[in-house]
Amino acid sequence: KVFGFYGYPYVESITIPNSVTSLGGYCFSNMTALKEVTFEEPCQIASLSNYCFQSCSLLFEIEIPSSVTSINSTTFDLCTNLKTITINKPTDSIVGAPWGAPNATVIWNSNSNNPDKPSPY
Repeated sequence: KVFGFYGYPYVESITIPNSVTSLGGYCFSNMTALKEVTFEEPCQIASLSNYCFQSCSLLFEIEIPSSVTSINSTTFDLCTNLKTITINKPTDSIVGAPWGAPNATVIWNSNSNNPDKPSPY
């Protein structure tokens, strides 16, 4: 199942159901009111595509589920207000951080594998 809301500028919150297996390119692009994204567990999404959250200017933080193994270098393009990207993976396990979000700090939350973490990227 593919999921996306490209160009819906008034949606403020999205919960991505655990039945979704793929987020295509530009799927939430230009959703300028989007403030909250929640991935329902157990999440089946393995990758976040190009420009997936492009220009989501009110998105300040996002938590990426452990199922995600790759994030495109432009996933958060033009998300200048995105401050925190929390990844439920070991440090540096997904290359290319911060994936187009120039002001974001990446927190690798690998508590299950190493209780001495999380640590900022």
